[in-house]
Amino acid sequence: TTQEPVPPVDCLQELSSSRYLPKAFSAEGGNTMDPQWLNKQVLVLHDNVDGPPDLVEDVLVEELQMSFGPGAATLLRINSISLTSRRHVPSLDLWGGKGKYGRCLSDSDKDRVRNYMAGLITTSLLPALERRVNELNHVVSERKKGVRNVFKSFWRTSKDDTTSSSATSATAGGTSSGGGTSGGKRQSNSGVTEAKYKHDSVESQVRLLADTLFLVGDYEAALGMYKLIKDDYKHDGNMLEYASVQEMMALSAYKLDHVGRAKEIFGYFETALFGYTRAAEEERKGNTSTPVGARPSTAPRSTRLATRLCLVLSSARNMNTEGHLVVADLLASASSHETSLGAAVLLEQSSSHYYKAGMFRKYAFHMLMSGHMFRSAGQEPHAFRCFTSALYIYHDGQWEELHNHLRSALAAQLYSLGRMAVSVELYAKLVGTTGGGRVSTKSQQKFLTHLRDICRDHAKKALVG
Repeated sequence: TTQEPVPPVDCLQELSSSRYLPKAFSAEGGNTMDPQWLNKQVLVLHDNVDGPPDLVEDVLVEELQMSFGPGAATLLRINSISLTSRRHVPSLDLWGGKGKYGRCLSDSDKDRVRNYMAGLITTSLLPALERRVNELNHVVSERKKGVRNVFKSFWRTSKDDTTSSSATSATAGGTSSGGGTSGGKRQSNSGVTEAKYKHDSVESQVRLLADTLFLVGDYEAALGMYKLIKDDYKHDGNMLEYASVQEMMALSAYKLDHVGRAKEIFGYFETALFGYTRAAEEERKGNTSTPVGARPSTAPRSTRLATRLCLVLSSARNMNTEGHLVVADLLASASSHETSLGAAVLLEQSSSHYYKAGMFRKYAFHMLMSGHMFRSAGQEPHAFRCFTSALYIYHDGQWEELHNHLRSALAAQLYSLGRMAVSVELYAKLVGTTGGGRVSTKSQQKFLTHLRDICRDHAKKALVG
């Protein structure tokens, strides 16, 4: 803005320095993104009320255009209405007390903002995207398409990590690994993470072209580009990028025909989930901070991507019984790599799909496991809800042992929540249980101890029970 203590031109030149770019554009980030594709536009805001009164607009615009180019710099005047004249207007933000943004914009200010955004899109953004698509199409056609290049791909060797340069990897489309070998990274002898795919590699350029085509809505061409690059990632063993491409293929196919290609879309998603799971396994193998068999305090990036995709699949409508079973199994499998709270949510979600598929025993069993995960995460009310939901499936059935296990878990949950009246009723039913629902002597002793404590310390509640 023109209110900055530093002159706007100096301030903008400082901001345009490469050190303010994301790491992917620098050597520190592996040069996985090419700075030449950046379309820089400069905007200076001038407050008509509180801004400097001695502003000479023509001089500032000329300085900006000399420094950044004639079409890359704009001065925009805003806030032509003073705040004091707006105080009689009631605020729509009744609870925040800070008023509503844009209350000082006049109609002419709003017109200027709209015109600026329209001009930015039509004269800068869209032409830049068109140039990018044309140039990348030319490069990809020379290096990837054609009979000669197809034969070359048959003898293509996988990317050797030793040919990479320094720093952290991110794909040309912006995807990066959380730290495993599957994300296109490796550790150098100096301890610096090295990139497998630089911005000038054919893989990065094809991926950038595919993502750009998807961005502009040419989904058929984008799908073709994703198909062109997917086997290279798979051949390199880069499961994170391979899964990412499969997911984008599913989204492209969905945009083209989500009804006619439903089976194809689900296949892409399933392959993507397999790739994310493989990448997560490699990520966990390389993570020595978490003990073997223990749940992580924070799920790694690949695990989060796999979990997210599981939830996307679970939200699909008009799913048949087989689809519900597949999604339920995927969610239950993903829960084993999540934190306790994340596992509880996934197990509860999987149980709902088992219920829709008519597998009520599996529904109850996964609700029971979800309750245990909620309890280990300290979410006692949610654990109680899950135990209660599963209780009636085993009621008056032949699974007496599971029914008693569930009743004991629910009784302990109620005991910890202070709901003694219901807890004492459940403990009374469990004491002396025999037959198909045999309970160990140690468990019987715990039941009696809790029953005695409730009757001694909470006599009134025990009588109610």
